[in-house]
Amino acid sequence: MTISVESSIVPFVAPRAASRRALSPSQALALLLHGSEGDHHELPALGDLATALLLLARGKRRKVLLPLGETTGEFALLRQGSEVLVSLYDTGPEPWVRVLDRSISLESLLRTCALALAEEVVAESDPLQQRVLQKLAEQTTRASIRHERVEHAPAVVRKGGTLQDPGHRTALAFGFSAAFLPSSELPSDGPYAADVHALLFQGSLWTFIRGHRVLLDKGPIMLTVQRLVDAVARLIDAASRASSAHLRFRAGRSQVTLRLSRQGRVRIGFALAGASPLILEALSVREVALPILRLASELSRASIAVDRAQARNLRMRAFRDEVRRLRRSLSARGEKEGFVNADPDRLRLKESVEEPAPTYIDSAESRHLRFSERWLLAVDGLDSSSTFFCGDRLVLATEEHVVALSRDQGEMLWSHRSEGSSVMMAGKVLMTLERDGLLQLRSVEDGDSYASTRLRLSPLATLGCSLPASAHTPPIAVLEERGRGLVAIDLRHGEARWHFECRQSTPLRLRRAGRLVLVASGEGVLQAIDIVSGEVVWRFRARGPFACDPGVSRDLVHIVAQQGSEGSVLFGLELYSGELLWQRRLDASPTTAPIAAGPHTLLTFGSENEAVAAAFSPEKGELRWMVPDPGIGQGAATLPLDDLLLAHAQEGSLSALRLHDGELHWSHRLFDPLVDDVPRRLEPVLRGGALFVPANSVRVLRPADGRIMGNVIASDLVPDLIRVDERGWVYIVEDSGRLAAYAPLPQLTLVVGGRG
Repeated sequence: MTISVESSIVPFVAPRAASRRALSPSQALALLLHGSEGDHHELPALGDLATALLLLARGKRRKVLLPLGETTGEFALLRQGSEVLVSLYDTGPEPWVRVLDRSISLESLLRTCALALAEEVVAESDPLQQRVLQKLAEQTTRASIRHERVEHAPAVVRKGGTLQDPGHRTALAFGFSAAFLPSSELPSDGPYAADVHALLFQGSLWTFIRGHRVLLDKGPIMLTVQRLVDAVARLIDAASRASSAHLRFRAGRSQVTLRLSRQGRVRIGFALAGASPLILEALSVREVALPILRLASELSRASIAVDRAQARNLRMRAFRDEVRRLRRSLSARGEKEGFVNADPDRLRLKESVEEPAPTYIDSAESRHLRFSERWLLAVDGLDSSSTFFCGDRLVLATEEHVVALSRDQGEMLWSHRSEGSSVMMAGKVLMTLERDGLLQLRSVEDGDSYASTRLRLSPLATLGCSLPASAHTPPIAVLEERGRGLVAIDLRHGEARWHFECRQSTPLRLRRAGRLVLVASGEGVLQAIDIVSGEVVWRFRARGPFACDPGVSRDLVHIVAQQGSEGSVLFGLELYSGELLWQRRLDASPTTAPIAAGPHTLLTFGSENEAVAAAFSPEKGELRWMVPDPGIGQGAATLPLDDLLLAHAQEGSLSALRLHDGELHWSHRLFDPLVDDVPRRLEPVLRGGALFVPANSVRVLRPADGRIMGNVIASDLVPDLIRVDERGWVYIVEDSGRLAAYAPLPQLTLVVGGRG
């Protein structure tokens, strides 16, 4: 929130006896409240104003806020003895202050308001409204000002920040002295409400610049501090995007300029009228932002310590929340400087990252496939994203139940209620997370819960990755809660093994690589976490936010970071040590994460009409080839296969690129998105020598040349999800709630040389 001061105090000017024209009661009231004569001064509703003045006169309230209707302005009336302190300010996102604590006689306000009400009675045509206004006018006329029995506490002066010269080693420091006025209302009374007037306390604000003390402001210093905090927010935001910034604003009596270079260095200057500007150069973002945030924290704490009612002020709460957010972001930037793993061989020996790539086997038995339907089910609330295939059974999660079906007959094996739960599958362990944070681990065999624990997770937490059990590692599932971080669950007993806190609210980008999980944040920090221990084994920091998820190719990690107007950069890191091996500047921002495709790392760039796919060598980042994008950048599902890369695009084409030169090997158009229903998931599935592709129906192709292998599976289901088991059975899930299984029919094979 940014607040500017139009005029701290406007003195009251009484009407002159020799005025050229007589003022009406409403004009006289406007002159009293605004302090200047004008035809367009807005007043609060007369009924609300009269009621507020009566409460002040009777001693039932000490302070009243009166919002205006036509504008976002607000009057604050604060009683002090027989006087009322009147303030007028704006309550919008960038408030201004026009009148601050101008003293007016309460008797004068009551008398003038009563005359304005009488004038309103004459102008009102509604009899009911006339009677209400008449009664209120009479009460205001007869009102007597009750003497305040309780003397209100005087202003309490508090000092904070840097009070003495910190010396030349400290580049920048701030201090303050403020007079806080305690509230007479109890902190627990009433609802939380926004009170701008409570932030307009008087004080002095100064700064030390390399030993020089400079008075920045004298008056409502909170306004100046809020401007400084707003500048810090813009500075940190620009630094996180690796872009430059130039800010110039008024901070009390000083003109402040802030310049951030693309290299992350800050130049700050303070210029006071009639004095030479004081300038600090080559500072870090932390050296500038941290002193300002410390000042804001101490000032807000001092205000609440004196006046506990400020804890319920929405303006103060929003200010403190913003300061905390900026401090967390700044702390994350400071703590997450890059480092490499000094003992990478420990991880390299434990687990192998390399997952076997699918290999095509062209067998004679798979050249002419035919399928028949074995069973078909309709399940209310079925969602393909919550359908899991586990050995000899299928597990379905709906809004009300979790059901296990036999894969051969489609018969229900078990069922459990799961109202409002998130359902996730880690290996052969079914996890249900309820709204109250109760996590239950269930066996796929019978669906019974064998372990449970209560976590501080929302029901929207998702499974980030899982690590199966091995001779060296326990079975672990890593859950991600957006905006908070990660938690690792031991799948044997359900207890949490470690928790990784996310200091910024930006979404995390995750990628599992062996026993490591790579975590990329929106602030340009990539960390490798040991899934077993939760230890951050290495950290890499880029100068700018990451543009995509990290990619892994053998023992190498590839990721792209945006660097402002300089474009984007592709980085190549060693997986186990985090050492930067190479970096390559790119002409455009990528539209996909790096894809490990055989001997290359693949990226796509450009718009929908001018998109290209480029292959780089993983070891050195050298460009190998560049071809028109077959739809990968627009969401195509990819599958590396020997020397081919298959891309199934949303516009209906299935293409095969040769990995050694990027040339198109074959391509087929399988469906028309303007006519046919587009499957939710387009991933092709390779099983044996056949390629199963979801289209308007499931197509079965030969990967070598893309030829149709026998008949298309005859089904009217939209294949939003397909799975193929080791027997060649095909399972089709449609999001409308239908699920079907198809089995391959026996084939006759001609045996050459056989005898009849």
